[in-house]
Amino acid sequence: MALFLRETGCKITMVYPYDPGNPQASSGGASSGGETRKIRSGYGDREIYPGWAAKAGVGWRDRREEFGRKLIYPSSSPCNPVASKTEMQIAICDTLKLPSEMLI
Repeated sequence: MALFLRETGCKITMVYPYDPGNPQASSGGASSGGETRKIRSGYGDREIYPGWAAKAGVGWRDRREEFGRKLIYPSSSPCNPVASKTEMQIAICDTLKLPSEMLI
């Protein structure tokens, strides 16, 4: 949002109260790898999140040339899947034509 506002001519100052890797930060501390952030795209039957994540991924990739470095690295995260939610998420990805893979 801040980048969008900056590009529309607004002056933006971002204040983030915690360093990356702090347990109170949105990165979740050591569980997310410290100075990294993850874009979670699966929330069971909530279809809006995978679409948002896919759109965000395109934005990060589009910015690669502008910032002169790769900004996003595709990965997968193991989780404790609940069968019904996993099936819903796979169906949503299929509907949105987003790639997905079930790792067993």
